[in-house]
Order: sequence, then C-alpha cells, then structure tokens
Amino acid sequence: VLETSGSTGTPQRVALTREQLVAAAHANREYFGWDATWHLALPSHYVAGLMVLVRGVLGSGVRVCSSDLTDAAPAPGRNCLSIVPTQLIRALDQHLPLDAFDAVLVGGAPLRRAVRERAEAAGVRVVETYGMSETCGGVVYDGVPLPGVEVAIERGLIRLSGPMVSGGSLLTKDRGEWADGRLRVLGRADDIVITGGLKADLAALRAAVTALDADAW
Repeated sequence: VLETSGSTGTPQRVALTREQLVAAAHANREYFGWDATWHLALPSHYVAGLMVLVRGVLGSGVRVCSSDLTDAAPAPGRNCLSIVPTQLIRALDQHLPLDAFDAVLVGGAPLRRAVRERAEAAGVRVVETYGMSETCGGVVYDGVPLPGVEVAIERGLIRLSGPMVSGGSLLTKDRGEWADGRLRVLGRADDIVITGGLKADLAALRAAVTALDADAW
C-alpha cells in the first residue's frame, strides 16, 4: 500500500499487488531490451522509488545514492537512473556526469523542452516518463506506451490499461492527445479556470510564460 505524493490534491493510498509490480518491471525491461543496475535517488515509499527497487531486484541490482546525485556512480554493465526534473536541472548546473548512464528516466512533473535539450546536449540519454501510483509508475516513455500498456483518449482524458494498472484500467484526470503517433499530456482536467467568461488552460499559460522567459522557471 503506497501513499500518493499529493501533488494534485490530498494524498491517497493505493494498493498494488506483487503481480502488478512485476508486470511493470518486465514491461520496462522489454522496452529497453536489457537488464540494468538501477540507482535509487528517490524516496522508496513513493512509487517512483519503489519501482527502482523492483526493477533492480529483478534486474542486475540496486545502488543507493544521495538525492543530489553527487555520489551516483555507474556499476559495470548497463545502468539506469530515475529522477525528477528538479534533480536533472541541479545535476546539469553542477556538471555531474549523467551521460555515463544508459538511460535517465525523468518523471513526476512535466519536463520543459529547454531542460531536455540542455541535457541531451550534455550527452544525457533522457527518457521522459508518464504514469502514477495507480499504474506502478511510468507506463509511457517519450510518448510511447510500454509493451502491454494500452492508452486511449476518452472525452479528452487519458485512459491507461494494462497488467500493471490497479483495477486493470484507469481513467486519469489528465488531458491528452495523440501527436505523430505519440501521447502528448496536455495538463490536468482541473487545470482550467474561467476568467472573463473564457476558459483558460493553465498548462498552456505556463508554457507560454516559460517560452517568454525560460530562466524565470
């Protein structure tokens, strides 16, 4: 039983089975095509950190590192790291060698295009993930559903289905669309406010402001 982060409201508890956790780890491995040593830099009582442990146990092992990543050192063979955008930004500011990892999964919050471009220019193999506690973490990588995952858009909302999804299928509160064969997450359904009689999309407004002054974010 995990507690959600509560980033979009009051934290809730989610029950996940052993089979769901294993299915999520296997889907991750099938996506990449290889086992890896996973590096834990996130709290293990939230789903992102827990899945690092599960993937590592079923893969080539787990190494624990600090959240600032200053001691993150790859082991022999393949290595993967799972972090949030703020950790990536700070690591880039410190010129940490994240390019030594075979994949750096970034989730938990939207990843700004400018940050991704900066990371890729530094040789970091970024994979932007989308998922939640109810799906055993990320189930869509760079807009592509993991093997065994089905994504549908219903009334503008994203529905996720698969063996790792609690209840088998989940209609999220996230708005989405397909663009060039990839899922594009547009923001929360409740991220809409009415002002002056018009509906304003806060996610679109944030993107517009960021484009005007990216350094301010």
